[in-house]
Amino acid sequence: MKVRRCVVLLVILLAACGHNAPQTGNQPDEHAETIIEWVDFIKIHDKQYEALYTAAISEEDFIGEEIAQVEFNVNDNINDENYRIKNGDAAFWEEGTPIYRVKERPALIAVKDKQEINGYRLYQNENAEDKWTFDHVNQASITKIEIWKGVHAPELVNTIMKEDEMDRLLTILEGSTLRKEDVYHDTDPDYFDIVFYQEGPIANHYPLFHQEDEWYWLPWEEEVLSSDMKGFVEGEK
Repeated sequence: MKVRRCVVLLVILLAACGHNAPQTGNQPDEHAETIIEWVDFIKIHDKQYEALYTAAISEEDFIGEEIAQVEFNVNDNINDENYRIKNGDAAFWEEGTPIYRVKERPALIAVKDKQEINGYRLYQNENAEDKWTFDHVNQASITKIEIWKGVHAPELVNTIMKEDEMDRLLTILEGSTLRKEDVYHDTDPDYFDIVFYQEGPIANHYPLFHQEDEWYWLPWEEEVLSSDMKGFVEGEK
């Protein structure tokens, strides 16, 4: 969940399969292969932007005009950890992908993505100082709360707009308790997102999980929720 400031997270040198001869001294392995794990970034107009994982466009009307296109996909083409990022580069988007301005938020850009809530993935200028954890959401300004299900192409399962119902849900979330030790399960949990709308172009959202009889979420760190959460997810408040 933390905003990451580097382009290359990890560089791993892997020996080619089947090469069992021991290496001595500083002798390089001619079969070694460099694998780079890239942060999800886009660079345009001499500025680098990184993906936001707890923010979504609140509605498509806040998407502005196209301001650039991706010119080069580094993940598919670059194996050199010394590569210097240039304008038009993106970690994962294909050449020709349109990049859009976000109205009222000059530090943000957007790319259309049907797998994201409300259809766009947002990116923030790496030098911006906006905070995206739940602690920085102005709860008094929330106008609507939605719950979406699924990681890829999520589906809307509930919308909460009545003030008393939103207050009850926020009380449940505020009453969550920090998990003190790791818990392991044999199966993956059901995945949801809780989305908080306010006036303006951006909605904040945070992962929500259900596994066996337990509900928990990630406002920053993993916190356990009361069983009352079930009613809001299933629309039975």
